Amino acid sequence: MDREWAKEAPYKIQASHERIFISDKTLKDPQYPHANLQVLRIDYDPNTGEAQKVLRDADPSTFKLTMAAFPADSVVGKIREILKIEKPSEQDVEKHEKIVAEAKKVVETRDKLQRLSRKDFFINTLKESTENTSHIFQVGQAEYSVATNQQTDWLVTYGADPCYIVSLYDRVNKRGALTHIDATVDGEVTLDRMAGELSLGTTEKRGEFSTYQVTISGGNQGSVADVAKAYEKIKEWQQTYGDNIDVKVGNILQGSGESLALNLNTGEVQRFIPSPALVKDDGEYGTLAITERAMASAVEGKKPAQFIPPK
Repeated sequence: MDREWAKEAPYKIQASHERIFISDKTLKDPQYPHANLQVLRIDYDPNTGEAQKVLRDADPSTFKLTMAAFPADSVVGKIREILKIEKPSEQDVEKHEKIVAEAKKVVETRDKLQRLSRKDFFINTLKESTENTSHIFQVGQAEYSVATNQQTDWLVTYGADPCYIVSLYDRVNKRGALTHIDATVDGEVTLDRMAGELSLGTTEKRGEFSTYQVTISGGNQGSVADVAKAYEKIKEWQQTYGDNIDVKVGNILQGSGESLALNLNTGEVQRFIPSPALVKDDGEYGTLAITERAMASAVEGKKPAQFIPPK
């Protein structure tokens, strides 16, 4: 195995931000007793030999490969010996290669999304007011909703960063779905549920226009993997239903706190500006609810967004 990518370089430590986790033990580098040490995968410039990138390794298989690559007389090598960390097996190598392949796919999807991203995604803006608020149904973080134009005129959400937004619209039946997905939500399952609620693909194309419209926007570089998975799900729909689905990519992965208003009468998407006077302040309760969901997702895994029907 070529391990040139994992040579040990002189430490350049920003102590307060770096640490190493091995099972439940936190170790110190004896050369820097007041600094936490992080397991590193170091990429080197092949011409100069200088370290270019320092990447975190968290997966157990990748962790074993990383630890095995350091010389026995290095600090990490000594830690490896003291803790009797196992040598990577063939299964570990295979898993690591799979992780690398998936990461490359995410990067390819990210690059494609950034090429497709449109800052002019919105032509118009919906500003909430006391006059129109009764015609607007707000979808909150980690929620999704499905409605017809008989139930409400608008499905809206805002403040998506690092969250992302996906909307679906049936142009024939004037029915739409909207979700605001954060890190605690299983985006793929949520999108499948939205598609099921909307009976995606059951209405045939009429004339030159696609029956269904799908939009994706929001997110930032921290949520790129989740956004990429959602986009891959949308591409699956396109492959299944062909030109009967019109996919639009908005301002994506820019970390700009995206909003979206879906007009259930026309399918037009607009930027949404909530009225400061009408924004509900959840205060500490809102923060606590998000924290509880984050903790639960860490233990139990991600769950679909909560379905909230228009009242």
